[in-house]
Amino acid sequence: MTEPIHIVLAPDKNFAMPAGVALASVLQHSAAPGRLRFYILSPSTAPLDARTRAAYQKLAVDSGAKLEWIEYDRQRLDGLRVEGHLAPATYCRFLIPELLPRLERCLYLDADLVALDDLAALWDEDVSGAALGAVRDWEKCHGQRTERDYFNAGVLLMNLRRIRERGLDREWWRVTRERANGADYDHADQGVLNAVCAGDCKWLDPRWNIQTGAPLTVNPGIVHFTGRGKPWQFWLGHAYAGKFWRARWRTPWRWPSAAELGGLVKNLLVLNISPRKGCYRLSTLGMSLVNIRREIRKNV
Repeated sequence: MTEPIHIVLAPDKNFAMPAGVALASVLQHSAAPGRLRFYILSPSTAPLDARTRAAYQKLAVDSGAKLEWIEYDRQRLDGLRVEGHLAPATYCRFLIPELLPRLERCLYLDADLVALDDLAALWDEDVSGAALGAVRDWEKCHGQRTERDYFNAGVLLMNLRRIRERGLDREWWRVTRERANGADYDHADQGVLNAVCAGDCKWLDPRWNIQTGAPLTVNPGIVHFTGRGKPWQFWLGHAYAGKFWRARWRTPWRWPSAAELGGLVKNLLVLNISPRKGCYRLSTLGMSLVNIRREIRKNV
């Protein structure tokens, strides 16, 4: 029997819709969705609402995949320091070796991404000699050129057996507590993972985590909308925004909410921009909307 592909997501309520789009995109591009096993980490005291849970379940079951809800104690994340747009749920990555004791490896995915290729090829990557398989962080390693071997933690092929055997998950928590009140605190859990797993990471092809600002590629595998501006907030300058909306069209969240439409207005009326900048913004918005319409029509 073909080995199942174990995929873990851990969205909070603010990322419930994007996580559903990510799930739908993985299913859409899978040649064998029956292999897919999704595990959704959710706090026991404040789980995702019943409508969202039902939507996830339907997306998976209708495609022949399986989906399981894994609850965790939200109090374990209380008091953890985060930055900017991040939320404490980002630390759920640390809980995976404990919450999924039967698995020897898994693929962790952030909620703010879409798959554009079959993830079976990514799953087949051999990470037996490393704790993690990951892609270098674009901003750290290329954009700012401050780091050489710093990975982005939004897509992680996790060797759970090695992590448990070496006690790396316990070390993640120890370093987190050690850094909690210090100045040396970079990108919350991502910084901790890089500090602890330095030298124990297999570098994956960049196509499996194409981050905001990275060069376009002819064969994207996963597009990751890093940073503050997200396509569902009508931050439409991203080259792959249309891909997000194409995947979203296959979900119960196909139509933008009132809050999202408010984001569109905000993007049109940011501060007191000059006529020249205003024309540029309108031009960019127009091209983006045309691209989104083109992508959505591919589903029809």
